[in-house]
Amino acid sequence: MYEDVFRHVPARNYRTAHDGRATVAIVALTTMTPTAPITRRPGTRPSGPEYSTGAGLDFQPGTQTGTRRQRLPASRTLFGDSKGLSWLFMIMLLLIGLLLIRPMMMSLLSYHRTAALLTERRGEVAQLSSRNVELRTTREWYRSDAFLAVRAREYGLVKPGETPFVIRELVHPELVAAYAATQLQNATGAHPNTGAAALAATSTRYAVTPDQTPQP
Repeated sequence: MYEDVFRHVPARNYRTAHDGRATVAIVALTTMTPTAPITRRPGTRPSGPEYSTGAGLDFQPGTQTGTRRQRLPASRTLFGDSKGLSWLFMIMLLLIGLLLIRPMMMSLLSYHRTAALLTERRGEVAQLSSRNVELRTTREWYRSDAFLAVRAREYGLVKPGETPFVIRELVHPELVAAYAATQLQNATGAHPNTGAAALAATSTRYAVTPDQTPQP
């Protein structure tokens, strides 16, 4: 019995005293009590490492007083541990992309809007230019002598050296019947004033020169 105790307890934790016939062991356990020997089945492997604090004393990993270094959990990544892109890096990359891409997109939209407005304004300028050419042509026609001659003929005016003649109705055939009735009335003396009025109404003014034919 004493031999088993001596075998499991370190030498510094006990002392001996002699009484003449036997050796009495006074055991002073200072740190811990001895444990029973661990029995193992042959062919089995212990579940964890064993630590020894003295001669013949075996302890399980749970009985150690020191703290073990614990492994920190790996940071969560987007594409797994093989990729080095974390969520924080992806968020920063997204923010930087927005700061860089947004001004470019705004500039591109403004460019397309300005190009469409420029095309519309160019179409309006082309229409106004065509209208300007038309008005300039009309103004030149109004300032020409041909336009003055046409308007003068409409008002019965003649050029210098021309002699105006009044010819009875030849331009409007629909007034020939009224003119014939007026002539008949003048011949019978029924309405003397009516014949002169009809003659004036059914006559057309012509202007001719001595060497020209009558022109309307």
